[in-house]
Amino acid sequence: MSEMQSLLQQIHVRAAELKAHRDLWRAIRLVAGRSLLDYTSAPPAVRHVVKDRASYALVLTILRIWHQRPRAATAASFKKVLVRSGWGSKGRATDLIAYMQDRKLLLPSGKGRRTLLAPSAELLEYHRAGILSGMIALRVLGSAPAAAIAVSDAFVREYIMTAAELAEGLSAAAGRWEPRTLSLFFDRDAGLPLLYALLEAIAGKRPAGEGTVSVSRLAARLGVSRPHILKMLVDSTDRGFLLWNRRRRTVRLTPELLTDIEGFFAGMLSVHELYLKRATQRMAKRRKSRGNCA
Repeated sequence: MSEMQSLLQQIHVRAAELKAHRDLWRAIRLVAGRSLLDYTSAPPAVRHVVKDRASYALVLTILRIWHQRPRAATAASFKKVLVRSGWGSKGRATDLIAYMQDRKLLLPSGKGRRTLLAPSAELLEYHRAGILSGMIALRVLGSAPAAAIAVSDAFVREYIMTAAELAEGLSAAAGRWEPRTLSLFFDRDAGLPLLYALLEAIAGKRPAGEGTVSVSRLAARLGVSRPHILKMLVDSTDRGFLLWNRRRRTVRLTPELLTDIEGFFAGMLSVHELYLKRATQRMAKRRKSRGNCA
C-alpha cells in the first residue's frame, strides 16, 4: 500500500469516527458560525475572491504555490494549477487574478524576468481564520493533535506547505465525490455562507426543525442581491434539498441534506486533523534541524 493510500484509509476511518461522535453537530455549528462571521466581516474584495468554490480554489492555489515554490508564484502558474485541478477555467482565473491585483490582494514580489506575485496579509489572515475554526471544532470532538497547537504565523506556513504537498494526491486518490445536495451551495456566489446562515436560523442541536428567514436580511448580510438569494432558495427547494415556504418565510433542511452535511464535515475535519498533525511534525523537524546546526 502506498503512503497516499494509507493516508486516505486513515482519513476514511477517522471520518467515520467523527460522524458517529455525539458532539459532531456542536462542531459543525461552531465552524459554520465562525466561518459566517469571518465572511461577513471580511473586506468586500476578500469576499469577492472566496465567494464560491472556483474563486476559493484559486486563493488556495496562490497560497500553496507562494509558500511551496515562491519562484514559481506567477499568474501563469496559478492558472495552470487551477485548470489542471478542474475547479476553474483559465478565463475565470485570469479575471480573478486581475481583480486581486487591482484590489492589492496580490502584490508584486521581487524582481526578475517574470512577475512574481505574493498574497496580501488580508488573504493570509482569512485562511488563518479558517484553520483556527477547524482546529477549535476538532477540540470539541476530543482531537488530541488539535488540543496541543497554537496557530502562529510559523504554524500557518507549515500547514499551507503540508496542504500543498498532500492535497492533490489525496484528491486524486479519493476521486471527486461530493454530496449532490452541497454542490449547489459550493458553486453559487455566497452559497456556503447562505447554508451557514440557514443553520444559524434553525434551533436544536441537530437542525431538523424549522427556522424563520428574511431574504432581504440574508442578501444584505451576505453582500448579494435579493434575486440571487431567492434563486438559491427556489433551486434548493426544487431539487429537494430544502423546504422553503415563501409565504411564511420559513425554511427546513431535508433529511438528505442534513445527512450530507454530517458526512461532509466529518470528512473535512478528518483531513484538517491530518494536516494539523503533519504541520506539527514539520515544525518539530525544523526546530530539531536548527538545534543541530547551533
